[in-house]
Amino acid sequence: MEKLVYTIWKTPGAAELAAALADALAPIHGVRGLQINLPDARFEGGQAPIRNMLEHFDGTVSLWLDSRLERDPVEAALNTLCDGFHGYSVSESCPMHNTLPSPDSSGRIDTLSQVCLLRKPEDMAYRDWLSTWLDSHSAIAIECQTTIAYIQNIVQAPLTADAPVIHGIVEECFPVAAYSDIGLFFGAPDDAAKMQANIEKLMASTARFIPMDSIDRIFTVPYTISGTEQHAGDRDA
Repeated sequence: MEKLVYTIWKTPGAAELAAALADALAPIHGVRGLQINLPDARFEGGQAPIRNMLEHFDGTVSLWLDSRLERDPVEAALNTLCDGFHGYSVSESCPMHNTLPSPDSSGRIDTLSQVCLLRKPEDMAYRDWLSTWLDSHSAIAIECQTTIAYIQNIVQAPLTADAPVIHGIVEECFPVAAYSDIGLFFGAPDDAAKMQANIEKLMASTARFIPMDSIDRIFTVPYTISGTEQHAGDRDA
C-alpha cells in the first residue's frame, strides 16, 4: 500500500472543486482512501501563506493505492480538474491522537488545516534532518500549539517529472478560531507570556532543520471522502 500526495493549484470554487475531485477520484479502482485539502474564505486576510517552492500551491489531494503504478487515472482526473499539480509517494507518521470534528455530508471537516512543504538544508545530512523532525521536533510542535491532528508525510520519491525537491509534507489541524486568535494557535489563549514563550520555543526548534526559505505553508479545510477504505492518517488515527 502506498500513500500518494499531490500538491495542486486552483483557488476559485473550492467547494465545487472538492465535489468534482471526489466524484472523479473516489470511484477509481484501487483508491482506498481519499482526502482533499482546499482553501477556505475564512482563512484569508490574517496569517499569510508562505510560498518559496511552489508559487501557486493552494491545496493537496492525498490518497492510498496498492501501488503507484495504478496512478494514471488519478493524474488524468487531476489534469482535467486542476490548473496544475505535482505528485509524491510518501510514508506517513501520526505522532498524536487526532481529535477532529466529524465530517459533514460532503466530507468537509470544520477545522483549520495548515499544510507545509519542507525541504532539508543542503548542508544537513538527510538522516539527521529526518531524526530532528520526527524524533525531536514533533513533541515540541504539539506542546507549543493547540494541535488537534498532526500528520507527517515523509517523501519517498517524486511522481511527476517536474516536481520540485521536497522532503516532507506536514498537516497540522487546529480549531477554526485559531486562525484569527494567535494565542489560541500557539496553545496559550489569554496568556501573552506563555504564547510568546511557545512561539520562541517552536521557532528555535524549527530553525534546527528548516530554514524559512525552504518551506511553503498554506491554510486549508480538509474533506474526507466516504466510500473508500480508511487508513492510518484518516481522521481518528
